[in-house]
Amino acid sequence: MDVDHRLRFSPSRMAKYSQCHQRGHYEYGMQLAVDGKPSPALKLGLIIHRFLELWHSLDIGPQEAYTDYISKEFSAYDERLLTMTAMTLMTRYVNSYRNDKDKFTILHSEHELLVPATTYKGRKIFLHGILDLVVQDEYHE
Repeated sequence: MDVDHRLRFSPSRMAKYSQCHQRGHYEYGMQLAVDGKPSPALKLGLIIHRFLELWHSLDIGPQEAYTDYISKEFSAYDERLLTMTAMTLMTRYVNSYRNDKDKFTILHSEHELLVPATTYKGRKIFLHGILDLVVQDEYHE
């Protein structure tokens, strides 16, 4: 669904507006980045989400994901430093959950969600988010 970006509201967007309405306007309303680039925390989150997506959708571990995908997709110097942190976190994640992976079926990964809503003034907006992972566990058919 193609929805005007000005009508999409995510939790981070709403938080930005509540912290400083003008900054929210600059970043989202006018689409100007405050510092001109994503923060390291945002980049780390993007890298971790990519690792998770590869593990859940292609069933490949952190090392293979890094070699085949991550190192090519996040190749800037600062991103390469963050990929090492992400790979450490993903190795721990995989080691913790690999035995449980057969207990659920993945229905969606990184799935965009748009929920129509109406403001108190009657304007139609969309709440926007990304569902990281939607699964069906073994106990619910």
